[in-house]
Amino acid sequence: MPLGRIFNRLSKDLNSVDNNIPNYFSNTLVFVFFALTNIVIVLVVAPVYVFLPVILFYLICCHLLHRYTSAPQRDLTRLEGFTKSPIVSCFT
Repeated sequence: MPLGRIFNRLSKDLNSVDNNIPNYFSNTLVFVFFALTNIVIVLVVAPVYVFLPVILFYLICCHLLHRYTSAPQRDLTRLEGFTKSPIVSCFT
């Protein structure tokens, strides 16, 4: 494995740990709080038989969207790593 790829991978991993994970955790907590609040409000206002089909449809759409976008996202991340590697190896 070329030295540029190793440095690129190491710097990207450390950047992810230092910057992205706390933000993702914070955003996840906010979204979970908002989702639970919305579900409680809708269940209080609307009957369950009206709300249940809507939430099932939403969950199915989210699952299909995730399946549709996860493979291209993985390929783009891999391509980004390969395009950065020659630049980092030139600096070393």
